[in-house]
Amino acid sequence: MKPVLIVEDEAIMRDSLRDWLTDGGYQVEIAEDGDEALKSIAEQDFSLLILDLRLPGKDGIKVLQEAREKRPQLKGVIITAYPSVETAVEAMKEGAIDYLPKPFDLNELEKIIRETLGPVQLEIKPRAATEEAKVIRPHQIARKEDLNAADYLIEVEASNVADRFQPGNFAVLITVPEGERIPMSIQKARDGNITMFIKRLGKTSRELDTFKVGDSLENVIGPMGNSPELKKYGNVLFASDLVCGHAENYALCKALSKIDGNHVISMQSFPTKNDIYPEEELCSAVCDEYYLATEDGSYGMKGHYIDTLREMLDENRIDIIFAGGHIPRLHELAKLTKPYGIPTIVTVRQTMIDATGMCGSCRVFVDGEMKLTCIDGPMFDAHKLNFEDIISRLAMFKEKEAEAMEYLARRRGIE
Repeated sequence: MKPVLIVEDEAIMRDSLRDWLTDGGYQVEIAEDGDEALKSIAEQDFSLLILDLRLPGKDGIKVLQEAREKRPQLKGVIITAYPSVETAVEAMKEGAIDYLPKPFDLNELEKIIRETLGPVQLEIKPRAATEEAKVIRPHQIARKEDLNAADYLIEVEASNVADRFQPGNFAVLITVPEGERIPMSIQKARDGNITMFIKRLGKTSRELDTFKVGDSLENVIGPMGNSPELKKYGNVLFASDLVCGHAENYALCKALSKIDGNHVISMQSFPTKNDIYPEEELCSAVCDEYYLATEDGSYGMKGHYIDTLREMLDENRIDIIFAGGHIPRLHELAKLTKPYGIPTIVTVRQTMIDATGMCGSCRVFVDGEMKLTCIDGPMFDAHKLNFEDIISRLAMFKEKEAEAMEYLARRRGIE
C-alpha cells in the first residue's frame, strides 16, 4: 500500500497522528507545510493526504488542489480547528473526501481511512529456518518501586521519548492493545529510559501497578507538551504537592540549576511523614535551597508550601514561580502571587482522552481564549487561567471513572 502523507504544522498533532497510523499498520510520511508536502508528492505517490487547513504559506485546500493537478487520483482529508461552511464546500470542490473539525474522534478518522483505502494488509514473512528466534520487547519496565502507600515509580525503556525530553514534556502510556491513553509527567530521562511517578487512582493506573520489572507496555508516545524556556531567571522557585507535580519539580529544578545565574528553590508538600518519598527521589539534590513540609507537621515544616511561600514573597526573594499538583491549591497560589506581580507558571493536568488535540476534553481558557492542555500546555500563566472552569471540568468523567473501577473490581473478583 502507498504511504499516507500527513501535512500538519503543529508538531504534537503531526507526530501523534503519525504514531497512531503507524501503530495501525500504515506507512506514513509527514510534512510541516505545503511546500514540503508538494515536493514529496512530486517525488513519490501517496494513497491519501491528511491536511490541516491552516498551514504556513499555502493552506491545506490550496495544497490539495496543486497536489491533484500533479496526481489526479490522489485523495485528501481536511482537518481544522477553524471550521466553516465556506471552507468545507471549497475543500469538497477541490476533491477532499471529508472535512473534519477539530477536535475529532480518532475512530471517525480511522473509519474514513478504511473506507477509502480498505483494511491494512500486514505482510508476515516466515522466519528463516536458520534464524535464531528473538523476542523484541520495546517499552520494557526496567525499575518499579513504591514511593508511598498511594504512589509508585516506574522506569520504562522509551528511547523515542528520552532522547528528546525537555522538562515540562509528558509521555502518553498505552499499557495493553486498544488500551486507554494515559498522560504521565516525566521525572527524569537517561540512557534511553524515562522515569515517571504514578498514583494508584483510576483503573489503568491500578492495572499498571500489577506490571512487574521485565514486563512491557504496549506503547509509550512522546515527548508531548511544551517545555518552558530554559534560561537565567534569577531566583526560581518550583512548588509541588501531588505526584505529577513532584516529577515536574525534579526535572525542571535539575535543568535550571545547571544555568549560571539561577538560584533554584524547591518546595514539596506531603500530607504526613509516611507520605514522603524516598530521599533519592526528592528534589533536595537538584536545587540550591530546599523546603519540605507536611500538612500535619509530622516532619519538616508544618503546613502547605503556600504558607512558607508567603514569607518569601514578603521578603522579595522570588523572581519567578513554577508549580504543579493539586489544582485548587494552584488556584490559591495564583491568587496569592498576583498582587506581588511575580510571574507564576503552573502545570494544568486536565483530563486528556487522546492527548492529540482531537478530543477537546483538556481545554482551558487563558485570558478568555480556549487552549488545549495537550497541545498548548501543559504549562500556563496562572494569572490568566480560568480556574473555576478548570475545577468544574475535573468532575466531567467521574461517573465513567467509577464505572471503570467497578469493572476492574468485578474482574479481579473473578480472577
